[in-house]
Amino acid sequence: WFQMGFAQYMQGKSKEALASFESANPYVQEKDSWYVQLYALMGDAYHALGNYRDSDMSFEKVLTKSPEEEHVLNNYSYYLSLRKEKLDKASKMAKMLTDKFPKNGTYLDTYAWVLYQQKDYTKALQYLELALKDEKQNSSTVWEHYGDILFRLGKSEEAVKAWEKAKSLEGASPNLFKKIEKRQIIEN
Repeated sequence: WFQMGFAQYMQGKSKEALASFESANPYVQEKDSWYVQLYALMGDAYHALGNYRDSDMSFEKVLTKSPEEEHVLNNYSYYLSLRKEKLDKASKMAKMLTDKFPKNGTYLDTYAWVLYQQKDYTKALQYLELALKDEKQNSSTVWEHYGDILFRLGKSEEAVKAWEKAKSLEGASPNLFKKIEKRQIIEN
C-alpha cells in the first residue's frame, strides 16, 4: 500500500495516494523505517487536497519521531506560510534548515517566504538573494517570490523584471501575468 501510494503521489494523484497511504497506516509502527516517509507523504497529500488539519497532524507525527526531518521541516513551514498560520513555528522550522544547509536554494526560499509573510521584507530579501545563487534550485516560484519582496520594498521596476523572469520559467503562476500587467502584487 505504501509503495502504491508513493507511485500515485509521484504521478500527482493525491486522492488515490492518500487512500493507499491510509490503507498502509494500520500496518506501520513507529519503529518501522518507513513510518517517517509514510506520514511525511500523507502530510503532503492531505495538504494537496486542502485538508490542512490532517496534513499538520501527519507532519507533527513525523517531527515527534524525527525532529530534524528535512522534507517535513521545509514543506510544513512553507505550507504554514502559504496559509499565513503559525508563522513563528514556521520560521523556527525553516531557520533550522537554513542554518544546517546555508546554500540550499529551496530551503532559503522557504525561509524567505516565511519572513515575507511576517512582513520582514529586508531579511526576506537577504535570504531570497542567497536562494538565487543556487541556480539549480531557481524556479518560477523563487523568482516570483523575489519580485514580491522587491515590490514590498518599493523597488517596483526591479520587481517587474523578476516577475518577467518568473514568467519565462516553467510552472509560472497565473497571477504573474496580472502582476506584470498591473505592476502590483496580486494575492492568491
